[in-house]
Order: sequence, then C-alpha cells, then structure tokens
Amino acid sequence: MSAPRRRRGRTSPAAVPPPDDDDLLREILLRLPTQPSSLLRASLVCKRWLGLVKDPRFLRRFRAHHGKPPLLGFFIDDYEDNYPFVPTLKPPDRISAERFTSPIEQSDHNFDLLDCRHGLVLLVNREPLQFLIWDPVTGEQCLVSIPPLHSNNGEKLSVDKGTVRCVNRDQGHVHGHCHSGPFQVALVAGPVGGYYREFACVYSSATGTWSHPVSTEFLSQLTSISEHMIRQQSLMTLVGDSLYWLVHPIYSRCIIEYDFVRHSLAVIKLPPDVNAHSDCIFTLMPAEDGGLGLIIVSKFCVQLWKREADCDGGAIWIPGRIIKLGKLRSAARRQPLSIVGFADDNNVMLVWTASGVFMVDIQSTKIEKLCNNSDQQVFPDRFYPLASFYGAGKGTAGTNDGDACCAIQEG
Repeated sequence: MSAPRRRRGRTSPAAVPPPDDDDLLREILLRLPTQPSSLLRASLVCKRWLGLVKDPRFLRRFRAHHGKPPLLGFFIDDYEDNYPFVPTLKPPDRISAERFTSPIEQSDHNFDLLDCRHGLVLLVNREPLQFLIWDPVTGEQCLVSIPPLHSNNGEKLSVDKGTVRCVNRDQGHVHGHCHSGPFQVALVAGPVGGYYREFACVYSSATGTWSHPVSTEFLSQLTSISEHMIRQQSLMTLVGDSLYWLVHPIYSRCIIEYDFVRHSLAVIKLPPDVNAHSDCIFTLMPAEDGGLGLIIVSKFCVQLWKREADCDGGAIWIPGRIIKLGKLRSAARRQPLSIVGFADDNNVMLVWTASGVFMVDIQSTKIEKLCNNSDQQVFPDRFYPLASFYGAGKGTAGTNDGDACCAIQEG
C-alpha cells in the first residue's frame, strides 16, 4: 500500500513593493482623488512618497490634472457676523468648522460677507468703508480702503453686492489654489428708491488702483420689494470675464452683466413669459457646456435654461433639462422653497426648506441634506461655497476629531 500523498500548503503571496520608478509612481499618485486626506495618506507611506507629493511641480500637475478643487463646505451669512462654516465632506476628509473661524472680531458688527470665490472670501466694512480678502486655508488677509462712491449727480451710493476673482494667468494655474496671487474685487452699489441705477467699480491688486464707476439704469421701486426678493438679488455667478446677477424691479425681473474686460454694464432680459409667474424662484449659473445658464424653480420642478447666440447676432434663451425635486416635498412642510446658494465650480445648488438646507447636484441630480435650520431663523440664510485644494499645497498641519489635516507643504 502506497504512502498517502502530502498536500502542499498554500503559501501567501508576497507583498508587492511600491514601484521603484519615480515617474511611474508620480503617474499613480496623480490620479488620487482631490479630497483633503488623499495626498496626506500617501505622504505617510515613506519618506520617498512624502518627497514626491510635496514637490511643487507634482502639486501643480495634480491640480491641473483634476481641473477643479473639491467643495469643502459653505460659509453662512447668519445675521450675527460670525459667518460659520458648514462642511460638506465626510470623515476623514471633513474639515471642522473651527478650522475656518471668521477673522472678524466679535465686537465689530460692520463687516458683511459678500462672496466666496476661487478659495477667497470677500467681506465689506461699512464704517470705515473698506473690504477684506481672507484666505481661509492659509489665514492670509488683505484689507483695502474703498473710496467714497457717488453717482454723477453726487448722490451717495451703498455697496450691496460684490465678488472677488483670481486673475492669475500662469500656465497650469487652477483656481482653488490662489494663495497670495493677484485678484480683482468688483463692487456693485446703488442709491435707495426712485429711479434705480446699478454702479460697478473694480479694484486690482496688481496695480493697487480702482477703476472709474460705470452704471446702467432701469425703473424700479425698491420699497415694494419683499425681503425674500432682496436676498435672492444677492446671488451672483461668474462666467469667463463676465459677472451676472439678478435684480427684481417691481415690474419685471432682469439680469445685469458686468464685463471685466470692457468695464461695462448691460441689462439682459429673462426668457419670455418668465415674469408672468410670480411663484417662481431664480438663480443664475454657468451653463453645463459653457455660457450663461438660468435655473427656474416652480414648486418642486427645476427648469434649466441656457443663453445662446442666434443667427442674427443676438442671443436667445434655450430651455434645457428638467430636474424633479419631489424628494424635498416632505421637508418643505408646505412652505415654499428658496435658493440660498450655488457653487459655480461644482455645479451644486443649495435649496432651503422648512426642515433644512439641501444640496442638489445639477449634473447627477443627487440630493443630500447639508444642515438643519435653527429655531430662530426667520428668512433663509445665504450660503457661500468654499472650494479649495486643501491638503494639496499650502496649509496648516494638525488634527481635530478626525478632521482631514493639511500637512502637505510645498517645498
């Protein structure tokens, strides 16, 4: 009788070492997601990996490869001059609210939050008249005095809208990593009541100078505009070198365009019959394939529009996709919806309901709850998006309750 055969034991496969070729490894690391913890975790593998991911040339390629930064969260205009930060990412990429505390002292109640764009926050002080640019990621601040603003007939103007934009033209630069770079601030002002005009002027950090104000006019009676409509008026969108915002005269709504290159203002009409529907809410957006887009929400239905050139050299509005918001019906509790923010670079709209604020991804139509409403809230807050390559460049190291920590420093 033959002896029983021995079964060969299975051996565990040997661990695969990291690639030896740095060029190949860079190509792999380049494809990591833009979330704050991605490069940080890669840097902890070994000193070699740390050296690769902190290389400024790699970080520039990383940002250029992805094209746009992640949406870290929103700053809220909460009427108390605190401007709290509400994070959107999940752990371990979630950035705590404490990490982006407002630079304005609690005792100073003159600053208003006007916008957050290209990773920079714009605040305006009424007395004395000045604006503050704040980079939440690096903590850098730039305070600039605003010259007195008057109309042609000497009427004092009040700043009510504005935006900041990065004007870094370096090859490979991606907005969202605009630390210490050149910027422009556009302020929109106007008199109160009567024959209404919009004035715009621009500050350039490259030259340290202000442009002469330009204006456009249309008939309006601001005393008849509801608080809700005034808040909707503040939402602005940037498309190329043009800034757009909605205004709500009593007779009809319209769009104002400011052209940064031509330094001019123009009035744009909305799609036909839009002004006949008083129950609709609006906001502007960059169209999905470029150009100016418009969102019209009626009850729980979103209609997208795009402004395109016609054969006569003019421009017409073309209707686009329809997005259903039926999932928000129960959250609305029979109260009207309100658009309180839009993240241009990430194509995300914020919708206020009676039970909370929801993020609506225009591309995927995914709906996700961002936060609850406070019991003291009377009107919807304004939410300003912060999109930045946090963790892929400059930042501050540290951890806090599972926060993503920004430990990758450019060498």
